[in-house]
Amino acid sequence: MPVMLLRFCLGLGPRAAMALALLFAGCGGTTGSAGSAGSAGAHAGTSGGGNATAGDTSGGSSGTSGVTGGREAGGGAAGREQGAGGAADSLCPGAMLDPARATTPRCSTVADCQGATQAFSSPRCQTTPPTYQCGGPAPIHECDTDPDCGSGRVCSLIGCGSRCMDACPTKACADHEDCTNGHCAAKACDASGALPCAAGTECKSANGAPATCQAIVCNAGFACPATWDCAPGANADPRGCVQRACSNSSDCACGYCVSRLCEPTPGYCFAYAPPP
Repeated sequence: MPVMLLRFCLGLGPRAAMALALLFAGCGGTTGSAGSAGSAGAHAGTSGGGNATAGDTSGGSSGTSGVTGGREAGGGAAGREQGAGGAADSLCPGAMLDPARATTPRCSTVADCQGATQAFSSPRCQTTPPTYQCGGPAPIHECDTDPDCGSGRVCSLIGCGSRCMDACPTKACADHEDCTNGHCAAKACDASGALPCAAGTECKSANGAPATCQAIVCNAGFACPATWDCAPGANADPRGCVQRACSNSSDCACGYCVSRLCEPTPGYCFAYAPPP
Protein backbone atom coordinates (compact mmCIF):
# COMPACT_ATOMS: atom_id res chain seq x y z
CA MET A 1 0.00 0.00 0.00
CA PRO A 2 2.77 2.60 0.80
CA VAL A 3 4.42 1.90 -2.60
CA MET A 4 1.15 2.42 -4.48
CA LEU A 5 0.49 5.70 -2.67
CA LEU A 6 3.96 6.99 -3.50
CA ARG A 7 3.51 6.12 -7.17
CA PHE A 8 0.11 7.80 -7.25
CA CYS A 9 1.06 10.96 -5.31
CA LEU A 10 4.53 11.53 -6.73
CA GLY A 11 4.22 9.91 -10.12
CA LEU A 12 7.18 7.64 -9.48
CA GLY A 13 8.05 4.47 -11.26
CA PRO A 14 7.82 1.11 -9.43
CA ARG A 15 11.54 0.91 -8.62
CA ALA A 16 11.82 4.52 -7.43
CA ALA A 17 8.69 4.20 -5.29
CA MET A 18 9.99 1.00 -3.73
CA ALA A 19 13.40 2.56 -2.90
CA LEU A 20 11.78 5.61 -1.35
CA ALA A 21 9.44 3.43 0.74
CA LEU A 22 12.35 1.40 2.03
CA LEU A 23 14.19 4.61 2.93
CA PHE A 24 11.22 5.90 4.94
CA ALA A 25 10.87 2.52 6.64
CA GLY A 26 14.52 2.54 7.66
CA CYS A 27 14.31 6.04 9.16
CA GLY A 28 11.11 5.23 11.02
CA GLY A 29 12.60 2.02 12.40
CA THR A 30 15.64 3.86 13.71
CA THR A 31 13.48 6.48 15.40
CA GLY A 32 11.31 3.82 16.97
CA SER A 33 14.32 1.88 18.23
CA ALA A 34 15.78 5.00 19.79
CA GLY A 35 12.50 5.76 21.49
CA SER A 36 12.27 2.22 22.84
CA ALA A 37 15.81 2.36 24.13
CA GLY A 38 15.04 5.68 25.80
CA SER A 39 11.89 4.28 27.42
CA ALA A 40 13.83 1.22 28.61
CA GLY A 41 16.51 3.54 30.00
CA ALA A 42 13.88 5.57 31.80
CA HIS A 43 12.34 2.43 33.27
CA ALA A 44 15.77 1.20 34.39
CA GLY A 45 16.54 4.59 35.91
CA THR A 46 13.28 4.55 37.86
CA SER A 47 13.93 1.00 39.11
CA GLY A 48 17.41 2.01 40.24
CA GLY A 49 16.27 5.15 42.03
CA GLY A 50 16.67 7.72 39.27
CA ASN A 51 14.26 10.07 37.49
CA ALA A 52 12.02 8.51 34.85
CA THR A 53 11.18 11.91 33.32
CA ALA A 54 14.75 12.57 32.26
CA GLY A 55 15.07 9.19 30.59
CA ASP A 56 11.67 9.41 28.89
CA THR A 57 12.20 12.94 27.62
CA SER A 58 15.72 12.24 26.45
CA GLY A 59 14.84 9.14 24.48
CA GLY A 60 11.35 7.76 24.93
CA SER A 61 8.94 10.50 23.91
CA SER A 62 11.00 12.41 21.38
CA GLY A 63 12.61 9.29 19.99
CA THR A 64 15.73 11.28 19.20
CA SER A 65 18.24 9.41 21.29
CA GLY A 66 18.03 6.03 22.98
CA VAL A 67 21.57 6.53 24.25
CA THR A 68 20.53 9.37 26.58
CA GLY A 69 17.70 7.27 27.98
CA GLY A 70 20.19 4.48 28.60
CA ARG A 71 22.40 6.85 30.61
CA GLU A 72 19.46 7.60 32.90
CA ALA A 73 19.55 3.95 33.97
CA GLY A 74 23.07 4.54 35.24
CA GLY A 75 21.88 7.63 37.08
CA GLY A 76 19.22 5.52 38.76
CA ALA A 77 21.85 3.06 39.96
CA ALA A 78 23.88 5.92 41.39
CA GLY A 79 20.81 7.18 43.20
CA ARG A 80 20.20 3.75 44.68
CA GLU A 81 23.78 3.51 45.94
CA GLN A 82 23.58 6.97 47.48
CA GLY A 83 20.36 6.06 49.25
CA ALA A 84 22.08 3.04 50.79
CA GLY A 85 24.64 5.35 52.38
CA GLY A 86 28.35 5.79 51.89
CA ALA A 87 31.06 6.11 54.54
CA ALA A 88 28.87 8.46 56.57
CA ASP A 89 25.71 7.39 58.36
CA SER A 90 26.16 3.67 57.78
CA LEU A 91 26.69 0.81 60.21
CA CYS A 92 30.29 -0.23 60.65
CA PRO A 93 31.15 -3.75 59.44
CA GLY A 94 29.91 -6.31 61.93
CA ALA A 95 27.69 -3.82 63.80
CA MET A 96 23.97 -4.51 64.17
CA LEU A 97 20.98 -2.44 65.19
CA ASP A 98 19.43 -3.36 68.53
CA PRO A 99 15.89 -4.66 67.87
CA ALA A 100 14.87 -3.40 71.32
CA ARG A 101 15.58 0.16 70.15
CA ALA A 102 13.22 0.06 67.14
CA THR A 103 10.89 2.66 68.71
CA THR A 104 13.54 4.60 70.64
CA PRO A 105 14.15 8.10 69.18
CA ARG A 106 17.50 8.40 67.43
CA CYS A 107 19.87 11.28 68.03
CA SER A 108 23.20 12.83 67.16
CA THR A 109 23.35 15.16 70.17
CA VAL A 110 21.43 15.48 73.42
CA ALA A 111 19.58 18.44 71.89
CA ASP A 112 17.81 15.98 69.59
CA CYS A 113 16.40 14.23 72.67
CA GLN A 114 15.06 17.44 74.16
CA GLY A 115 12.78 17.79 71.16
CA ALA A 116 11.79 14.13 71.01
CA THR A 117 8.15 13.08 71.04
CA GLN A 118 8.39 11.62 74.53
CA ALA A 119 9.65 13.43 77.60
CA PHE A 120 13.13 12.53 78.78
CA SER A 121 14.38 13.29 82.27
CA SER A 122 18.10 14.10 82.25
CA PRO A 123 18.43 12.88 78.62
CA ARG A 124 21.50 11.16 77.27
CA CYS A 125 22.34 10.59 73.59
CA GLN A 126 24.37 7.40 73.35
CA THR A 127 24.39 4.01 71.63
CA THR A 128 23.49 1.85 74.65
CA PRO A 129 21.35 2.38 77.75
CA PRO A 130 23.10 4.04 80.72
CA THR A 131 24.68 1.73 83.27
CA TYR A 132 25.11 2.50 86.94
CA GLN A 133 28.02 1.21 88.97
CA CYS A 134 26.03 1.10 92.17
CA GLY A 135 22.32 1.34 92.84
CA GLY A 136 19.40 -0.29 94.52
CA PRO A 137 19.68 -1.26 98.19
CA ALA A 138 22.65 0.25 99.97
CA PRO A 139 25.61 -2.16 99.65
CA ILE A 140 27.01 -3.80 102.75
CA HIS A 141 29.98 -1.82 104.01
CA GLU A 142 31.70 -3.55 106.92
CA CYS A 143 35.21 -2.20 106.66
CA ASP A 144 37.68 0.11 104.97
CA THR A 145 41.00 -1.51 105.93
CA ASP A 146 42.16 -4.87 107.34
CA PRO A 147 42.54 -3.66 110.97
CA ASP A 148 38.80 -2.87 110.93
CA CYS A 149 38.14 -6.62 110.81
CA GLY A 150 40.22 -7.77 113.78
CA SER A 151 42.78 -10.52 114.14
CA GLY A 152 42.89 -13.24 111.50
CA ARG A 153 40.51 -11.42 109.16
CA VAL A 154 40.93 -9.07 106.22
CA CYS A 155 38.78 -6.48 104.51
CA SER A 156 37.65 -7.60 101.07
CA LEU A 157 35.98 -5.32 98.54
CA ILE A 158 32.86 -6.85 96.96
CA GLY A 159 31.26 -4.76 94.24
CA CYS A 160 30.35 -1.40 95.78
CA GLY A 161 30.61 -2.74 99.32
CA SER A 162 33.10 -4.49 101.58
CA ARG A 163 33.06 -7.54 103.85
CA CYS A 164 35.34 -8.91 106.56
CA MET A 165 36.57 -12.38 105.63
CA ASP A 166 38.99 -14.97 106.99
CA ALA A 167 42.56 -14.33 105.99
CA CYS A 168 44.68 -16.85 104.16
CA PRO A 169 46.17 -19.34 104.83
CA THR A 170 43.23 -20.01 107.17
CA LYS A 171 41.12 -19.54 104.07
CA ALA A 172 42.74 -21.61 101.32
CA CYS A 173 43.66 -19.87 98.08
CA ALA A 174 43.06 -21.32 94.62
CA ASP A 175 45.90 -23.10 92.85
CA HIS A 176 46.51 -20.12 90.58
CA GLU A 177 46.73 -17.73 93.55
CA ASP A 178 49.35 -16.88 96.16
CA CYS A 179 48.72 -15.78 99.73
CA THR A 180 50.10 -12.31 100.33
CA ASN A 181 49.48 -10.45 103.61
CA GLY A 182 46.38 -12.50 104.29
CA HIS A 183 44.87 -11.88 100.83
CA CYS A 184 44.65 -14.34 97.97
CA ALA A 185 46.02 -12.79 94.78
CA ALA A 186 46.65 -14.13 91.28
CA LYS A 187 50.13 -15.47 90.67
CA ALA A 188 52.46 -13.63 88.35
CA CYS A 189 51.59 -14.78 84.83
CA ASP A 190 55.08 -16.22 84.31
CA ALA A 191 54.92 -18.26 87.54
CA SER A 192 54.23 -21.99 87.61
CA GLY A 193 50.52 -22.73 87.91
CA ALA A 194 49.39 -19.25 86.82
CA LEU A 195 46.40 -18.92 84.56
CA PRO A 196 47.27 -18.20 80.90
CA CYS A 197 46.77 -14.65 79.67
CA ALA A 198 43.55 -13.97 77.80
CA ALA A 199 43.45 -13.40 74.07
CA GLY A 200 44.69 -9.94 73.13
CA THR A 201 47.03 -9.76 76.13
CA GLU A 202 50.58 -10.83 76.79
CA CYS A 203 52.63 -11.63 79.88
CA LYS A 204 55.01 -8.74 80.57
CA SER A 205 57.02 -7.28 83.40
CA ALA A 206 57.84 -3.60 83.73
CA ASN A 207 60.57 -2.06 85.89
CA GLY A 208 61.24 -5.31 87.70
CA ALA A 209 57.66 -5.68 88.94
CA PRO A 210 55.96 -9.09 88.86
CA ALA A 211 54.80 -10.04 85.38
CA THR A 212 51.16 -9.38 84.63
CA CYS A 213 48.87 -9.92 81.67
CA GLN A 214 48.93 -6.65 79.75
CA ALA A 215 46.94 -5.60 76.71
CA ILE A 216 48.74 -5.77 73.36
CA VAL A 217 48.93 -2.20 72.09
CA CYS A 218 47.80 -1.09 68.65
CA ASN A 219 51.30 -0.29 67.40
CA ALA A 220 52.40 -3.83 68.27
CA GLY A 221 49.76 -5.91 66.55
CA PHE A 222 46.35 -4.98 67.95
CA ALA A 223 43.80 -3.46 65.54
CA CYS A 224 41.70 -0.64 67.01
CA PRO A 225 37.95 -0.68 66.33
CA ALA A 226 36.81 1.06 63.14
CA THR A 227 35.67 4.18 65.01
CA TRP A 228 38.91 4.50 66.96
CA ASP A 229 42.43 5.59 65.97
CA CYS A 230 45.75 4.16 67.08
CA ALA A 231 47.35 7.00 69.07
CA PRO A 232 49.18 5.71 72.17
CA GLY A 233 49.45 8.40 74.81
CA ALA A 234 47.87 9.86 77.91
CA ASN A 235 44.36 9.95 76.41
CA ALA A 236 44.45 6.43 74.97
CA ASP A 237 42.98 3.26 76.41
CA PRO A 238 45.31 0.43 77.58
CA ARG A 239 45.70 -0.68 73.96
CA GLY A 240 46.70 2.77 72.73
CA CYS A 241 43.39 3.40 70.95
CA VAL A 242 41.53 6.72 71.04
CA GLN A 243 37.90 7.10 70.00
CA ARG A 244 37.74 9.51 67.06
CA ALA A 245 36.11 12.89 67.73
CA CYS A 246 33.68 14.23 65.14
CA SER A 247 31.29 17.04 64.30
CA ASN A 248 29.29 14.98 61.79
CA SER A 249 29.25 11.44 60.46
CA SER A 250 31.45 12.29 57.48
CA ASP A 251 34.34 12.64 59.94
CA CYS A 252 34.07 8.92 60.75
CA ALA A 253 35.46 6.04 58.72
CA CYS A 254 32.05 4.38 59.18
CA GLY A 255 29.15 4.58 61.57
CA TYR A 256 27.61 7.70 63.10
CA CYS A 257 28.69 10.82 64.96
CA VAL A 258 27.03 10.51 68.38
CA SER A 259 27.62 13.16 71.04
CA ARG A 260 30.74 14.24 69.12
CA LEU A 261 32.30 10.76 69.05
CA CYS A 262 32.35 8.22 66.20
CA GLU A 263 30.20 5.20 67.00
CA PRO A 264 29.49 2.03 64.96
CA THR A 265 25.71 2.40 65.38
CA PRO A 266 23.24 5.30 65.66
CA GLY A 267 22.69 7.16 68.91
CA TYR A 268 19.47 6.80 70.91
CA CYS A 269 17.76 8.97 73.48
CA PHE A 270 17.83 7.60 77.04
CA ALA A 271 16.72 9.00 80.38
CA TYR A 272 19.53 9.01 82.93
CA ALA A 273 17.88 7.90 86.14
CA PRO A 274 20.11 5.91 88.53
CA PRO A 275 18.21 3.62 90.86
CA PRO A 276 17.74 5.03 94.38
